Amino acid sequence: MKKLFVLICLLIFSCKTKQENIFEIIDFNGQKVEPFVEKMMKEGRISYFREDYSENKIYKSSIEIRGSILPVYLKFNVNKYDFNVLKHVEIYYNSDPFIGFSDSVSESKYIALKYHINENLGRIKDTVINKNENLFFEKRKDTVFHLEYDEKDFILKNKEPLIIRSKNYLQEIKKTKDTLIKNQTIKNLLKLSHPYVSWEVKRNNLVEFSLDGGYVVKLDKYEFRTIKSIRFKVFIKDEFNEILHVTTPITFELPIKIDDKIPAGVTFDDNRAKFKLNYDKNNYRYESLEKARLYRDQNSVKIESEILAIAFEDGTVLKK
Repeated sequence: MKKLFVLICLLIFSCKTKQENIFEIIDFNGQKVEPFVEKMMKEGRISYFREDYSENKIYKSSIEIRGSILPVYLKFNVNKYDFNVLKHVEIYYNSDPFIGFSDSVSESKYIALKYHINENLGRIKDTVINKNENLFFEKRKDTVFHLEYDEKDFILKNKEPLIIRSKNYLQEIKKTKDTLIKNQTIKNLLKLSHPYVSWEVKRNNLVEFSLDGGYVVKLDKYEFRTIKSIRFKVFIKDEFNEILHVTTPITFELPIKIDDKIPAGVTFDDNRAKFKLNYDKNNYRYESLEKARLYRDQNSVKIESEILAIAFEDGTVLKK
């Protein structure tokens, strides 16, 4: 009987330990996200829920408010510039951030939750969150959290997450972005994929040269500046890698600008650098181009594109 009593006590205690104070979980002491999440899951403090539309992982926990358990959902480091050090946490109370449902909750529990949050905001050191009761009643530009209570349906709506960041978060992100700009290279950022050339003899000595520099492909997912145009040239080579013809530098304004929202590796048909040129095959200025055509009639050729410069919408230019 005594052993049974001890076992029941242990079970009760183990269940209670899973209702963790979310604010006691978060720690911005330079720890890595993955080991932190693994430790929290192993201890039963959080569990994996699903991914959102941006492929950010969502974890589930809970808090006890006046005898009821409210679900809590968390995201860690949703900013891609956070890398793997824990700097940013988003907390959704009673609302799934993936589909946005809310469970019914009484007004008294809503008030209890408000005070629970206020009482615990100061527990996390070195954060940008301050203890401010008005934070939950006003929709201001400087607020990062807003709870709305629908008295008619008794629904607690967590319209925006409670965002907790490390103290120097914005400065750290700016420093990271500045470093990315300083070290950025054309080879790391963009490429022209699948270039192609063709010739068509029209009439008399007129030849139409069609050039497709290839798809403009973004390679670096961390580049945040919007790319509006590129300058490139195309090499036509023989099978021994000898250059038959090199185009003059060509400027291509991207019909679809490549911004931070476009993932790396995504291509658009409109962003193919296509051009046509009509030339007289007896014109000495096009001698190398005409020789490349004649060579191609009998042999294989290789086409290579090289980006010389990238122009960003903010006025900056990246050159080779």
